[in-house]
Amino acid sequence: MGLKTTNYTISAIGIMLENAYAKVGNIDIDKMGNAKAVIEIQQTRENVDLLEPLETHEVNFIADKTLPIYEQAYTAAKTILTDWQDDIVAEASV
Repeated sequence: MGLKTTNYTISAIGIMLENAYAKVGNIDIDKMGNAKAVIEIQQTRENVDLLEPLETHEVNFIADKTLPIYEQAYTAAKTILTDWQDDIVAEASV
């Protein structure tokens, strides 16, 4: 799972990406349930896993222990990456 968009500008360097992909790189949760996720952005789906991010964002949320944590992080990420869509890739079956 991840997020994707088109025509995204990396603000620090002023470069526009025709396609951009984001994934949750790290999640920290304290004992009170306060969570912080780092969202990493790259220009291809493959690069988001292989290379350092071109840009990162942090998003904070309260973790619900009854729900999958990565789904919660992606939901929280959509509050700051408002025009992004889910990027769900079905894995090929063997």
